[in-house]
Amino acid sequence: MRMPATLAAALLGLTAQFAVAPALAQDIPMVKGEITKIDDAQNKLTIRHGAMPHIGMDHPMMMVFKVADPAMIETVAVGDQIQFRADRIRGDLTVIEIEKE
Repeated sequence: MRMPATLAAALLGLTAQFAVAPALAQDIPMVKGEITKIDDAQNKLTIRHGAMPHIGMDHPMMMVFKVADPAMIETVAVGDQIQFRADRIRGDLTVIEIEKE
């Protein structure tokens, strides 16, 4: 049975995405920030943070981020000083790693 070209291309793209993702995460810089709000229901953190030029934020600001893993929310509290990595995942600003300072 022959696989339609669009399906084959989609599967190839998924394979490439997962093969490359871990290496790319290490290339994303850690940014200092402060947790200002936690939304458990939506798995989101509001963070006042420094510049993040890799995603087009050239100045410090406060933004809402999704978390890649909901368990991350359990590790922080409002007012915590943090370092984190974030990227756009499927168009959403997403925290992919977080550490308390």
